[in-house]
Amino acid sequence: MGEKNFTVSGVVSSGLSGASAYIDSVPASTYVVPYDPEFLTKALKDWRVDIGEKFVITDRDQALSHAKKRYKWSVAPKSEDVCAVYKTKKGEVKAKFNDYGECTVRWLDRKSAEEGKYTFIVTKPKLNID
Repeated sequence: MGEKNFTVSGVVSSGLSGASAYIDSVPASTYVVPYDPEFLTKALKDWRVDIGEKFVITDRDQALSHAKKRYKWSVAPKSEDVCAVYKTKKGEVKAKFNDYGECTVRWLDRKSAEEGKYTFIVTKPKLNID
């Protein structure tokens, strides 16, 4: 447990762009925590956003890659009143949250037929009264 320093070398491949690059002797560090299989599940259940907030799902750099045209984005029918997903002029994919509740954004890779989803819990914004 604790911070670990190490050197990275090898071939790295990007699943989104398909590019490969060789990296050699790059210093890196990571923080090792105790194993907790429920941590990720708990973190995703607590992934909360506020009404009116926008969340960038794919950024400008990802949008410029060949994956831009491969992925189809949609909102689950039960989430249509809660959120919307759209592409900007720059090609970014964003989710916008219009009402509180659960928002499920789905993606489909047209080439491989692989699919998945992002789920958000949309809450009312907190009022800051000082």
